[in-house]
Amino acid sequence: MRAQGRRWHMTGSRCLSLILLALFFPVLLVAASAALAESPGTFTNTGAMATAREGHSATLLPSGKVLIAGGCVSGGYTSSAEAYDSASGLFGAAGTLTVARDGHTATLLPSGKVLIVGGYNYFPSMPTAEVYDPATGLSSATGAMATAREGHTATLLPSGKVLVTGGLDANNTVLASAEVYDPATGSFSATGTMTTARVGHSATLLPNGKILVAGGGESGEESSFSIATAEVYDPVTGLFSATGALTTARAAHSATLLPSGKVLVTGGWDADGTAQATAEVYDSATGVFSATGALTTARAAHSATLLPSSKVLVAGGSGTASPALATAEVYDPAAGLFSATGALTTARAAHSATLLPNGEVLVAGGKDTSGKISLTSAEVYTPPIQHTGAVCMWGLYIDDHQTGGAWESRLILSNIDTQQAHTYEVFVLATDTVHRKSLGLEPSGVAQLTCDNLQACGSAGWLYVQSDAPVFGATLFVINSVFGGGAFTAQTPHCESGLP
Repeated sequence: MRAQGRRWHMTGSRCLSLILLALFFPVLLVAASAALAESPGTFTNTGAMATAREGHSATLLPSGKVLIAGGCVSGGYTSSAEAYDSASGLFGAAGTLTVARDGHTATLLPSGKVLIVGGYNYFPSMPTAEVYDPATGLSSATGAMATAREGHTATLLPSGKVLVTGGLDANNTVLASAEVYDPATGSFSATGTMTTARVGHSATLLPNGKILVAGGGESGEESSFSIATAEVYDPVTGLFSATGALTTARAAHSATLLPSGKVLVTGGWDADGTAQATAEVYDSATGVFSATGALTTARAAHSATLLPSSKVLVAGGSGTASPALATAEVYDPAAGLFSATGALTTARAAHSATLLPNGEVLVAGGKDTSGKISLTSAEVYTPPIQHTGAVCMWGLYIDDHQTGGAWESRLILSNIDTQQAHTYEVFVLATDTVHRKSLGLEPSGVAQLTCDNLQACGSAGWLYVQSDAPVFGATLFVINSVFGGGAFTAQTPHCESGLP
């Protein structure tokens, strides 16, 4: 096994466990802007996984299920995969990876398949990659990387290709190299080199299509220490260029794209291996990081999830003296402050957190407070209710790449309330960029939004509708200029009653 105590992850586990937060959260939402009454958010237990694991990957599939794959088990590594169904609250078997791996990445491709890259098991870092097909539950090998890596990042580009950066190679050397995976050819090719070698860093797709790479560690051994440098990758030129530095050096932190287009960076290990409570925000317009409110609890290897309210849920992780934390908190971008929310039912670190189509968050696995035992347990976070009436929200996955043609997405909304007008908020996530449209409908009114004003043509993503109406009707028409078209109805709306 490898030497433990690296400051870029320091989870205390016997397995290499790194939370790559930028990959765990492929779905972003923006919520209605009204400031309304709020009740506390809560965590409740849900069905347990069949396999205890930490440092695994979690991917929201087009079906709305969550694929949990690989990871470290107590005393070893696993190739098993399982899928969580929010409708039943249960995990079910979902096939097996071709290789047991931990510290890998998982990226949802425009085809609806999942690219799984690199990682580590009983042998050094691996260059291998595979593609998981949710339709068959089978995973098959694809082209290998030029360089073996673990603790790297993988980011879906607007082109549908995947950028892989940094990590540790088979000799424990921190890498500055980067590669790009092309799903069309099933192969990796070299791209520009980062300005700084790094592992345990974050990579975030910005609204302008560039990728912000920030922080991490510059050594993989006991002498490792966090760095404050950051850089931006331009997919058009294939080059990295330096941008403003973090206000604080950090590794195993989280980076979350906010609806404003800014990036929230939280926690992580500092240069001395101490968990941090600091947070900062990156503005791509200026290329500058600036401090924001501090976390209520210092943490690293935690999760950070953008909620439908535009707030960010930060949960669990490791503290300087605590292998696993049960505390959770929420960041409000409007106020620039963190506030405590309901605690996890189980303390955990190196877990996964995935936003579900109904607006809740699935938190799964991780390691316990001893730092030595992987968990099978999972729980669901229900965000605070922020309205005084009732709200409904549903999601539908749009894949404009399936046929290779040019799609037109047209949403038809109908207010089936014959007495009152209602407001609808339409959100489209296209290659990790959120587009929003607000629409008011009179009683029995009907309206439509085309791909032009939804800005959703030519890409894959989730389409969400949120309404202040407890009942409404909506149909999504998808028209292809070559192959004809069809109409698809989204899942049953998820509705909640508000406060009295």
